[in-house]
Amino acid sequence: MKKDTTSISFLSISIAYTIGLLYFAVIETIKNGEVDDFGVIIFWSAIFELVAWAVFLVYPLKKLNHKSALFSPLTFPFLTTFYSLVVFTLLIGWAFFPNQHYNVFEVAAVVGFSFGLIYVILIKSERFNGFFNGRVLNRFILLYPFIFIVLFLWVFPTIIPSWAFRFMPDKTRSEIIEQTIPQFKVGDEFGALQRSLPGYFDFIENGNGNHFAQVGGFSFVIEVKNNKIIRLEHSKQDNPDFTIYGNTKH
Repeated sequence: MKKDTTSISFLSISIAYTIGLLYFAVIETIKNGEVDDFGVIIFWSAIFELVAWAVFLVYPLKKLNHKSALFSPLTFPFLTTFYSLVVFTLLIGWAFFPNQHYNVFEVAAVVGFSFGLIYVILIKSERFNGFFNGRVLNRFILLYPFIFIVLFLWVFPTIIPSWAFRFMPDKTRSEIIEQTIPQFKVGDEFGALQRSLPGYFDFIENGNGNHFAQVGGFSFVIEVKNNKIIRLEHSKQDNPDFTIYGNTKH
């Protein structure tokens, strides 16, 4: 059976790219509480992955003998990990050395290892190749990354916004805030709001404090005392006249 190395490698790198992004998001959230500029990171890293796949993977995979011991699940992923680090360093990785952002090399290693493992499993599976060849699934390989984008940036925050909040780009976070704040009212437990927007109200300590914010076209003011919401106002008007304890909005 003829195996389409180009399509399978693209599917593999798409899945590996997704795993790398999720790894980066989790690490950044653990370290900083959220992922800054994640939308920009997704866009530019996708372009990098596409270039790396087209230039450094398509041709070599066509020429290599897939029956050799090189394509063992115990060998190939480690080779692609090293290869990924070399390719990343040659293309853009050198730019991160002066700034000491070494975590990007961890992500490159995760992508490389994931690609190697996924690719060798798929390419050796006769059942998968039989299903894959000649089907619509094969003809629309460029759609694979967009499936992740749709699931991650639209489906995930729509179904479980509190889980997605820390990982979303700024625009999506703003939309989640705008949708979440009106669900609460005076007298509600502040802890429930904190859990709905994890990390957003961490500066309000010991259940007492206040906050005014303008998020896109949405503004709100909240005052909390003894872990209870004692004031909550919100508006979509420009420059609403909110005050906190007699002071002008801040």
